Amino acid sequence: MPDSILTAPKLKESPCSPYLCFAVAVWGMASIAGILQVIRYKFAPCDFGITAPIWPNQTSLKHDASRPSLVLFTHPHCACTRASLEEFARLVSRHATELSATVIIDVSDAAVADLSESDTWKQASQIVGVQVIADRSGQESHVFGVKTSGHTLLYSAAGNLLFSGGITGSRGHSGDNLGRSRLEG
Repeated sequence: MPDSILTAPKLKESPCSPYLCFAVAVWGMASIAGILQVIRYKFAPCDFGITAPIWPNQTSLKHDASRPSLVLFTHPHCACTRASLEEFARLVSRHATELSATVIIDVSDAAVADLSESDTWKQASQIVGVQVIADRSGQESHVFGVKTSGHTLLYSAAGNLLFSGGITGSRGHSGDNLGRSRLEG
């Protein structure tokens, strides 16, 4: 009997050693986990704090008793500020005559030598009809109960809080979103 009949056919060797296959599988799972974390962060709501339900007496901002007041709180070093300012500009341009609009730039912990040279200040200052204020002590954020850059407040002419939240769909992304729709609705 020939020897070839009794021997099993040779299996093809795997192009990948068991260690390499394991390493690739671990890398793939870690990559997927990382991507999921980024997505979770992008869409997670921020800590907006406890917002003042009525226009605070302790603020240095003037309340306009003839029309609603829209206030956006920003931080010059927050990556999401540009998108918040874009959405704020859209709101103000559509409702300029109906609103008193203010952008507060919190520079209490920012190392900004000349705030007027910052991108945030320039972008906010280009929005027609908006008052831009530097909050050097963090007092305004504190009295309104704001903790996050991009937090937007709308108060009625009577001083009652009508809206508190974000106006971007996710962190750093402008475009149609629920926050802006709720404000305009």
